[in-house]
Amino acid sequence: MPLKVAVTFDDYYTRDELGLGFPTVSCRRVGLDSDRMLVFACEDYGVRPTVFAPGAVAEVYPEVVREIAVSFEAAAHGYRHESFCRPLRQVRQLVSRAVRAFREAGVYVRGWRTPGQSYSPAVSRALRELGLAWCSDSWIPLALKPRPFAYRGVVEIPATMPVDYEVLAKRRATSASFARAWLRGLEQARRQGGVLVALFHPWLMALSRERQAVLRVLLEEVSSVDGVVFLTCSELAREQSLSLRLAVSKAVLELYHCRLGEAGRPLELRRALHSGRVLHR
Repeated sequence: MPLKVAVTFDDYYTRDELGLGFPTVSCRRVGLDSDRMLVFACEDYGVRPTVFAPGAVAEVYPEVVREIAVSFEAAAHGYRHESFCRPLRQVRQLVSRAVRAFREAGVYVRGWRTPGQSYSPAVSRALRELGLAWCSDSWIPLALKPRPFAYRGVVEIPATMPVDYEVLAKRRATSASFARAWLRGLEQARRQGGVLVALFHPWLMALSRERQAVLRVLLEEVSSVDGVVFLTCSELAREQSLSLRLAVSKAVLELYHCRLGEAGRPLELRRALHSGRVLHR
């Protein structure tokens, strides 16, 4: 079975211009040129990535969003990178505002990624009502053999590979550690075939020349796999199937994040989880 690969990027650097702040002060060193450089580096490896950006970015930088949409695929990533653990009415308003921002910029998006993994059953319903075809806001390990699956009326495309933000920012691991973990995942995906969905953050991978080099190494390694097929998320969504196992996994994520997750965790526990520590009481 050939390995089908979707490479995705989540835009984030523009949060400073939008008045939303950054996860770390060092992120302010990364600007538009670095962001675009990494995304367009994919062309060197025959990769056509899907780039997720908040709707507010489409409002502030419509020309950049249009440029990305011409060469690659653009998709929505919330409106201002907010949490979506909200009532359906608010979720519908935010999704509608984000999609409208892209359309006013001349880009018609078909897909969505919820910011910060703030899973919510209301998101799928809002996406379906607004005519979006797919969503890629979950992470499911390769051991479960993830693939695009039908869920609440849209196609869910789970990320499958180690995520740079989780490894480099939250765990503060080295670039070499991230590369090793990623390449182990690639080898597992190569053996079992099926689908590989990678998720990168340009602002994070552009912080140093070392990380930029790591990203290029990873792209080169995956492009060298025999029979690999690179797809955008919209193209990958056509490979959907029915999977009770994967649908249950997504439902559990929604339950945890919206009922027991960010909104319900005590502040000190949230801080411990975000810093990689575990509180023992």
